[in-house]
Amino acid sequence: MADTRTVTRERTIAADPDDVWEAITADDGLGAAIDPVPGGRVDGDDPVTGVRRVGAVEHVEVPRDLRYRWWPVDDPDQVSTVDISLTPADEGTTITVTEHLVLAPTFAPRMSAQRPVLLAA
Repeated sequence: MADTRTVTRERTIAADPDDVWEAITADDGLGAAIDPVPGGRVDGDDPVTGVRRVGAVEHVEVPRDLRYRWWPVDDPDQVSTVDISLTPADEGTTITVTEHLVLAPTFAPRMSAQRPVLLAA
């Protein structure tokens, strides 16, 4: 059974990995400003929904791998992890982008067995 919370896209670009890396990490290269260092800020629009998202870079190996987490500004429980990998190919560079929805932990607050006490005035 396929995991419907993960989407992978792959495309080959007629450019070398260094040039592709520069393009995707440039401001708005992916529709987001990405500071490509661990802990760096990610800020931009989701390319599918157009929703503004923010996040942080988790992993960088220039010019091969980039991983970041981001979430909608108005809904921080909808976190996605995005992995971008660049692989040299005969025709240039193959870019693989995998986005995985990270499900927020769910919990229910414990209800106290005690009833509230009303104080007489």
